[in-house]
Amino acid sequence: MNRFILLLLVVFVPSVFSQHSVRGKITDQSTRDPLDRVIVYIPDLQKGTMTADDGSFTIEKLPAGRFQMQCSRLGYRTATISISTDSETELAIELMPSPIKADDIIITAPYTAVSEKTTYPVASLNKESIDRGGALTLTESMKQIPGIDQLSTGSGIAQPVIRGLHGNRVLTMINGFRFDNQQWQDEHGLGLSDVGIDKLEIIKGPASLLYGSDAMGGVIHVIDEKPALIGQRESDMGFKFLGNTYGIVTDYGIKQSMDDHYWKLRAGFQSHADYIDGHSKRVPNSRLLGGDLKTEYGWNRPNLIGNLRYDFSYYAFGIVENEEGKKEEEERPFARGAEEAHHGVNYHLLTLQNTFFKGSSKWMIDAGIHLNNRKEIEGEEEKDIGDLDMQLLTYALTVKYERPWSSNSIMTLGAAGTLSSNSNNGKRVIIPDASTQEFSGFAYLKHQWDHFLIEEGVRANAYHLSTDQRGEIDSMGYFSKTSKNYSTINGALGLAYQPAESFTIKTNFSSGYRAPNLAELMSNGLHEGTLHYEVGDSKLKSEQNFEGDLGLIYRSESWSFDVSGFYNRVKDFIYLSPSNDTTAQGYRKYYFLQSDATLKGGEAVVEWSPVSLRRLTLHSAYAVVIAKRSGDYIPLMPADKWTSSALIRFSKWSFLKESFGKVELVKAFRQSREADSENETPGYHLVNLSVGGKVRFIGHDTEVTLGCNNLLSENYYDHLSRIKPGSFNDPAVGFNNPGRNIYFNLRMTLQ
Repeated sequence: MNRFILLLLVVFVPSVFSQHSVRGKITDQSTRDPLDRVIVYIPDLQKGTMTADDGSFTIEKLPAGRFQMQCSRLGYRTATISISTDSETELAIELMPSPIKADDIIITAPYTAVSEKTTYPVASLNKESIDRGGALTLTESMKQIPGIDQLSTGSGIAQPVIRGLHGNRVLTMINGFRFDNQQWQDEHGLGLSDVGIDKLEIIKGPASLLYGSDAMGGVIHVIDEKPALIGQRESDMGFKFLGNTYGIVTDYGIKQSMDDHYWKLRAGFQSHADYIDGHSKRVPNSRLLGGDLKTEYGWNRPNLIGNLRYDFSYYAFGIVENEEGKKEEEERPFARGAEEAHHGVNYHLLTLQNTFFKGSSKWMIDAGIHLNNRKEIEGEEEKDIGDLDMQLLTYALTVKYERPWSSNSIMTLGAAGTLSSNSNNGKRVIIPDASTQEFSGFAYLKHQWDHFLIEEGVRANAYHLSTDQRGEIDSMGYFSKTSKNYSTINGALGLAYQPAESFTIKTNFSSGYRAPNLAELMSNGLHEGTLHYEVGDSKLKSEQNFEGDLGLIYRSESWSFDVSGFYNRVKDFIYLSPSNDTTAQGYRKYYFLQSDATLKGGEAVVEWSPVSLRRLTLHSAYAVVIAKRSGDYIPLMPADKWTSSALIRFSKWSFLKESFGKVELVKAFRQSREADSENETPGYHLVNLSVGGKVRFIGHDTEVTLGCNNLLSENYYDHLSRIKPGSFNDPAVGFNNPGRNIYFNLRMTLQ
């Protein structure tokens, strides 16, 4: 690995190949007037510029090849066009005035394209929407996307849920690299913040063809902010206050771009006290505290682009336990230190990415090192149990080769490998020391004609796991020496048909898989918080799923709809089941078992902007998932949810420019499809409000948002809350979700 990384560093040696450029002019489609301040950006090359007063733009020092280019401006539909840098033709681009935003370019795929030009279900959420939403965590922000929910343990610990699947069935990526925060238990949250990100891209459904194991339910791809525009230095600072948790969130970033290189630096910090429910009752130990640091250096040589990134993060998440509900409530609304039981989670991520262009083909070579440390520090009542201290070290390498297969087809061949080791340093141990190796090879083909798009591919995976012996036989915390091998072949076949420019029909058939994780195979210890004693099964098989998707998409100047349905069959679905067995200390035993499962459902989204009132946009979305295992419902499945909103925009309102106002109604239906081990969960209604815009403040352009989530302070609990009433061993103990949250968000451009 070290030799390979050193080899990649030759990118700094000057090359002798020629470079190319792209230039053009952008106008209003209706008036033909030139448009200034249009952002022109090429995602594959991470280079962008802004149009001048006459609508002209130029981007120089580009490698030869074909790329997707995005042109965006407020009040216009974003245009995505395919360009060839080999041609010196000046581009003439027209933007359509429309309040309905077109889809962003999706890079979570072998080929950069808008979502309508892919065959699988994919959605995106940009930083602006995240900031305006007022969510406490990045995972909570994802709930803005229909079909996405969160499994929460209080306000700070949460895992994303895609169409009913979560944990190790959902793969998380950061800028193209697998991210593992040891999320193999439900109370192990994702642990990522929105500091320094540009957007999220989410694939709904199996994506093992693209990304290997664990991508059974889908992929969460965190994509960092773009470099500065060429020739500019940019800096900004952000501040957010959340009233419910007395939360303070702040960050600062600076970046600069030249023709042949760029750099970025951003740091952030946040602190939250315990949250308050709808009856103004504090939920003890639901606090969080932490910070992030991100750096990046990128280069652009003739026929070569690359970047070197380093990310660091540390967060402490309070653990809401059943004992907390039995204590007398203390008047400590501002307390935010990690005084009771909590998770301490930090990670380092170092990555190196390079793309080499040669004629019409290119090589992509990515290498990364990820170090994660997760500690579970017990409170005063459980200090005799001992603390967990687990460290996961992962090396990853991916090599891809892409070239035209024919005049209408592109082929990608690739290989990937990861080496991981898990070690324990704490008194309490629930999984053994272990090492894993995964290797895969894949091939992918994309065929495109005027109205048809076909994508197909196959991937072969081999996975090896070995564990060390630990402890005394038949005692608490004993682990035997084990060696396991898993292998599988996955594939996908998708079709997109566009009978008209505004209408697309998509269908996709894909498979996914994951090997059992260490907890499922080897657990033999006490699960803190709920005081479950979990027992793994080393004979568990790997999970395999097969999903079919069907989608209809329509886009016009004034309205759009997106309807999709899915049927997902999971073979050998792994789940945790309670038993009547107990340990010598009286803890109830839970065993990992397997059976086949099915999940089915879909999402529908409609958006309308009346021709007579362009300032107004109405939005409505509905999502449903039904999941069964051996005839019984699967636990922790999201209830049906309907979201409706009205957004109105003004070019100027009072002292605000480019201002907006939004009202949103969220209705979660009663969850009556509960598992045998669950109780039925009542439905609830939430009303959310927000207003904002741009203002000149102390000489700087500043974006501000003032909002209120759960305006009526409804006292409720969601079915996917792990601390809701009835979730603990004591049925009388439980907590509700957060009540009213008034928030203020500010983003100031400094340079």
